[in-house]
Amino acid sequence: MMKDDIVVVGGYGRVGRIICEELANRWPGKVVAAGRSLEKSQRYSLETSGKVKSMQLDVRDIPEPGFFERTRLVIMCLDQTDISFVRACLESGTRYADISADDEFLQKVETLQALAQRSRTAAWLSVGLSPGLTNVMAAHAHHMMDRTERVDISMLSGLRDSHGKGAIEWTVDNLARPFRHTFEGKQVIRHNFSDGRTIDFGQAFGRWKAYRFNFSDQHSLGRTSGIANISTRLCFDSRLLNQSLFALQATGLNRLLRNKTVRNATVGLFARIKMGREFIAVKVDAYGLRGDKEAHVELFGSGENEAVITGKAAAYAGSRLYCEANLPDGVYHLEQQEKLGNLASALREWVSIQTAVNGRFVE
Repeated sequence: MMKDDIVVVGGYGRVGRIICEELANRWPGKVVAAGRSLEKSQRYSLETSGKVKSMQLDVRDIPEPGFFERTRLVIMCLDQTDISFVRACLESGTRYADISADDEFLQKVETLQALAQRSRTAAWLSVGLSPGLTNVMAAHAHHMMDRTERVDISMLSGLRDSHGKGAIEWTVDNLARPFRHTFEGKQVIRHNFSDGRTIDFGQAFGRWKAYRFNFSDQHSLGRTSGIANISTRLCFDSRLLNQSLFALQATGLNRLLRNKTVRNATVGLFARIKMGREFIAVKVDAYGLRGDKEAHVELFGSGENEAVITGKAAAYAGSRLYCEANLPDGVYHLEQQEKLGNLASALREWVSIQTAVNGRFVE
């Protein structure tokens, strides 16, 4: 049996479809859209005229051995809490990629490093937009420094953008709870949508106040780069909404989101909001030394659709995992295996990236 299938778990979802279609254009008949609903998977397969195959799969149950005998690569688009499925992939020599933004889960996967090396296979984490492109941009800014003292990652999200249901649910759930953050080597408690900072997103977008948010890039980059002070902030293109979310957190009313009814209503409200523009903007600010002089490196990234950029980035990472035989074995985040120039080139139709040093743009 040939080990040549690409299984995209959550493949009939918003981001999963983009990944499936991108890879199926290169390898028709080799890509499988998998998920718990066989009906949705089959319906999507028909929409692609069979270029994408269908499969019912629940990752809470380990598949039969035949699944791994024919699967070369799994790309995960669903949130998980348990790493049993990832472990089964690596034990079988199946390569694995994951767009998850849950750092608690990603840390668990990192513990499978030795297993992946013994099995002579690879798992790549943080392969989407955030985490993913943001990680690679931040690592690039870090490498432009001789000494990096601080990196700030900020995201400005257009409310008219077609955010997937999973992304909206993840955002709302995080509004309801604080998170642990490593600062100068110490663990501190942060609150989502607190500690606002005015960020210059460039001429096209202007200056916005962005607030702390529990994206995984700030945590994993601390482990992979050794930078002692990294933070990620978020804002939307509605100053009223940003101020309202800040007030919700500051007054403690965000705890109401722990109530299932309130939480579900809020998710539905976010999904219906179509004001503003359809775009995503990323800003990375790195501070430190170049030579013996203080330096400020800025990276500006922008594109029209968050889900498309996430899917295209994941498909690019997946194509490397599928094609390249001599990749290092082990568990890695995207910035450990990918340079910004290569990723930016692969995403050039969907993302524009510019770099400035001390206020002057550079090539």
